[in-house]
Amino acid sequence: MPPKPVTGTIQPIVEQWLAADEAKPKKQRHTANRIYERLVQEYGYRGSKASIHMLVHKLRQKERETYVPLSFEPGTNAKVASGVPSP
Repeated sequence: MPPKPVTGTIQPIVEQWLAADEAKPKKQRHTANRIYERLVQEYGYRGSKASIHMLVHKLRQKERETYVPLSFEPGTNAKVASGVPSP
């Protein structure tokens, strides 16, 4: 993946804010616009608002990804196809 000079340095900050938001009620969580405003005010961010929107979208999508590992005890699940058609 190519380096991201604009958002690469601020990504850990945004991740930290989003992680802290998980404990807050939905109405009190950061929006992408509010994150952009805070970055400009607190960190002198000079990148575009669109870059922050894309970063926040990517990070929130990552939060939603869920994987359920499929593991079975040997011999407990098997499907066998026979040459006889099912009734």
